[in-house]
Amino acid sequence: MSTAWCFSVAFLVPWVVGVPVAWFTRGCRSLRPRDWPWVPFLGLAAIICPLQTLSVFADLPLSRTVTWFWGATGAAWAALLVSRNGRRSLRTVPWRLLALTLAVYTGQGAGVLVRGIEGYRGNLKSDQYHYVVLAQFLMEEPFSIECSDLGDRPWLIMPLILKADRLGQSVAHGFIAITAGRDALDTFFPALLLGPGLMVPAVFLLGGQCGLSRRWTVWAALAAALAPGVEIPVSYCYLSQALGDSALIAFMAGVIRLARGGDWRALPGTMGTLVLGFSVYTEFVPLFAGTAGAALVLGVLRRHVRPLRAAGVAAALVLSLGLNPAAASGARTVWKRGTTAGVQMNTGHRTALWVSAVWVHFDKAGSMARRTVTTYSHAFVYGSEVAALFGGLALVNRALRSRRRLLPSLASVSLLVPPALLWLGRPEAAYAVGKLILTLTPVLILFIACGADALERRWPTRRGRRVVRALGTGLLAVLIAQSGMEQWTWLRGGRDVGPARAWNEPDLQQLCRVLSEHAPSDVVIVLPGDGGDTEPAVESGALCYFGRHHRIRLVPPLRIWMVDLPDLKGYPHTTLEGLRAGSFVVTRRSGPALRVQAQDVLFENQSYRLVRIDRVE
Repeated sequence: MSTAWCFSVAFLVPWVVGVPVAWFTRGCRSLRPRDWPWVPFLGLAAIICPLQTLSVFADLPLSRTVTWFWGATGAAWAALLVSRNGRRSLRTVPWRLLALTLAVYTGQGAGVLVRGIEGYRGNLKSDQYHYVVLAQFLMEEPFSIECSDLGDRPWLIMPLILKADRLGQSVAHGFIAITAGRDALDTFFPALLLGPGLMVPAVFLLGGQCGLSRRWTVWAALAAALAPGVEIPVSYCYLSQALGDSALIAFMAGVIRLARGGDWRALPGTMGTLVLGFSVYTEFVPLFAGTAGAALVLGVLRRHVRPLRAAGVAAALVLSLGLNPAAASGARTVWKRGTTAGVQMNTGHRTALWVSAVWVHFDKAGSMARRTVTTYSHAFVYGSEVAALFGGLALVNRALRSRRRLLPSLASVSLLVPPALLWLGRPEAAYAVGKLILTLTPVLILFIACGADALERRWPTRRGRRVVRALGTGLLAVLIAQSGMEQWTWLRGGRDVGPARAWNEPDLQQLCRVLSEHAPSDVVIVLPGDGGDTEPAVESGALCYFGRHHRIRLVPPLRIWMVDLPDLKGYPHTTLEGLRAGSFVVTRRSGPALRVQAQDVLFENQSYRLVRIDRVE
């Protein structure tokens, strides 16, 4: 039941918060069906902006602000329900869109649903641990504390190092955790899966601007949300990119509509998605700016919009970034790090494999490097690239005929420029180029749907139209099916390796439960390495997180997750000779005996021992 509860809370929070926000931004007029895809993006932006500002500038942890936020949200709902237009808005809920979004959300999270939030850790990549402790920090601690204030709380090391970075995704994550009444670790995957889930309403918005039929829009939304290029950020625990990519696609739809001379009703949603993307993935703001610039300039050149109106839209978008001053204050630090991360964060794979990872899962694409002949994987990748190219050309051709559809194609093509420039300027930056290329996945899949839609409409015979429909649907279905195969791998535990294997080891989990149930005490962790380079750091990370209500010290090896404690000024070190009577000591059962006399063994299993020092002799 706890897994279902956390999933339900995480899925519903953006919609519940976003409905009154969307209603107010429409001037308290009733919401139309085409307004509803903007609702979850407005909801997340409304959560992040005030709460992040209160955390950073007012030094208020989320545990003190979430209750007041829900009180304000309840008052907004009361105003909505009292109004006739508000009640009328609830009659226009697009239940099919909600059902499709929920299907993708639960489909991508099949492994979590089956194994439960307490037993599913996925890859447990470093990003996952970082996001979890950062959200927990925002939930429980004031923002102003520094490394000199660590004392006996080593679990705060990573949050204090990362708090100068972007925080929006962790504010939303912590908000969901507090609402669900769980720790940040339990709600990580429910929060992460919002990324592919919200890709569905985002593609619905952009598909409408491209003139896609209802059938092909549904297929494109499913394929874009479940394709390998969107699943990779989920598999590798990239919470910021998962949320930021969905916001980028929705933003493209809004800015294209505005640049084509649409009414101002699209402006609040466009501003909300920009603020959301700025808050959760500040490094990708240049993509938002490039897309908006391409759409507005082309709109002026094609005389869809007057220069003054385009300037007004641009000014409104720039000013909207001020809705989250806390994110704006840290943007310079994030961008400075982002400009150097490309060279330093190299995956060791060629960029060509990152291109194929859009169509085939990254691990499968990586195996292609060991194949010397053309295989199914090669054929599928090349065929998908050709289909996307044809679809893009079909969209441009249709645009030239109608004079109204050129904006979606060229604004989407503008996303190709940043990865191309980085690839040419820094070919060794495979990691950074790859993350940029993965953002193209929904657009390329949308191009495939546009090509199939155009062929189906123009084919002279009914049998030919059926063949086109079958081929296009089959290609998109293969993209969707890969997600199912990957989930099957997760269910079998095939990804439970590396840090995840050490973290999920039953003896360590049993020790963590025992430690979390004890009343606050002095705890000393003594875990020398036993041949594995990362295992003591992972063990220390787990024990420090689950036992964070204790006063914890570590003795060599002084390392927690990816941080060497001796490098931190002000961290109080402990030695075995300095143990006090009454202290708890966590050590390996097979390790060297403690050099103290009186010991009371409180817990013991095959790997670990928890003892209390009654008397030091």
